[in-house]
Amino acid sequence: MAERRSIHFHISILTTVLLSIAVITGATVLTVIVVSRQAVEETADQLFTAATELVQERAQSRLAVARDLATTGAVIGDLTEPVTAPTAHPATPYLQETLATFDEICSLYIGHDNGDFLQVIHTRGDDRIVDQYDAPTGTVFIGRSIGTVGDDARVQTWQFLDGEGEILAERTEESPEYDPRQHPWYRSAIANSDAGAHTVLSNPYTFDSLKQPGVTASRRFPTGSAVFGVDLTLASLATFVRTQEISTNGGAIIVDGRRHVL
Repeated sequence: MAERRSIHFHISILTTVLLSIAVITGATVLTVIVVSRQAVEETADQLFTAATELVQERAQSRLAVARDLATTGAVIGDLTEPVTAPTAHPATPYLQETLATFDEICSLYIGHDNGDFLQVIHTRGDDRIVDQYDAPTGTVFIGRSIGTVGDDARVQTWQFLDGEGEILAERTEESPEYDPRQHPWYRSAIANSDAGAHTVLSNPYTFDSLKQPGVTASRRFPTGSAVFGVDLTLASLATFVRTQEISTNGGAIIVDGRRHVL
């Protein structure tokens, strides 16, 4: 009988020890899991924050390029010379060189207070732009001017240029409907200049010339006779965002101040 109690006592101790080990092991494993999960979440949060800041910084830098170009362009005197055919205007070489240097910019232009307009578009090899303007093969730059010819006749001239600025084709249209003074990029630059501000960045809208959504940085010339505009397509920002590696199953979007997805 005593021997049975002894065996039972030893078994009880062994059971207690095993249970204690199991509890301690379980608690240890649970603690490791919780701590590991917290560490993973903290690491993921840090990586996401860093990636977000990187995307935001680079997106802002692209917008800053547009602002800076508008600020610089609006102080170059000969850009406000009376509008002529694109290749005959002293501003055109500067516009072409700038577009060739900054690939995120698709169009540069000057809108005058009398409604005249000068623009240079870089096709960037985009067939949609080439097809839209029925441009000949090899077109790199599209020059556009709107001015008064002869007896107050309004004429729009299109010139299609290769990479060296040579004219591949040209066409003219009488009585064009486009008036830069009626568009937000022009009006906001005038309004902000009158209010003491300078370069402004528009809300997203569809470009008249490209039929693509984008934003415009614009600034009024000190003379008040014209506004310099810089177009940045949202397609270029979208391409940039898609190339950012956030995580295996993650991505990034850009929104404006009203939380509208750009």
